[in-house]
Order: sequence, then C-alpha cells, then structure tokens
Amino acid sequence: MTDGTCPVCGDDFGASGALSDHAWDAHDACRYCGEELTTEDELYVHWLARHKGELSRVDRKRAESEVGPLTFGILVRCSPHRMYGTSDE
Repeated sequence: MTDGTCPVCGDDFGASGALSDHAWDAHDACRYCGEELTTEDELYVHWLARHKGELSRVDRKRAESEVGPLTFGILVRCSPHRMYGTSDE
C-alpha cells in the first residue's frame, strides 16, 4: 500500500512514516495490508514474508535488523490461518 491510506480505518496520511506509526499504534496492524498482529516481531516477520517486494528501504532495513538471521525452518506464525516452516504447507 503506497497511497498513504490506512487499510484498517481509511484515514489518510501524507507520510508513510505517519501511516506506519498509526497502523501499528491504533490497530496493531500491518500498514501494507491491514492484517492484525500481536507483537512487533510478528509484524517484521510478516513484512518480510508477505511484503518483501513492496517494502520501503526503511521498513526493509528495520525488519531485517529486528528479525536478525531468521531461520525459516523454525515455526513462524505469519497469519492466523497459515503456518510457515512446517511440512504441512
């Protein structure tokens, strides 16, 4: 999502940083798709798994530095209905 509109409530934000802060602070949600997540770590893993191609350089750098050397062989919850890193994919 690049138009500056919150995917959860529809409020418009001029700067992507303001939108990112709003989406997380007000809704615990991803600014790109509106999926609600529980922790910031889940948000960063979600960004890298679902939105890697559309992340801003700032978001990508933040996510990669926070997640660190993530091993996807470890079970990682990216959405309520889909588990990554399992043999049941």
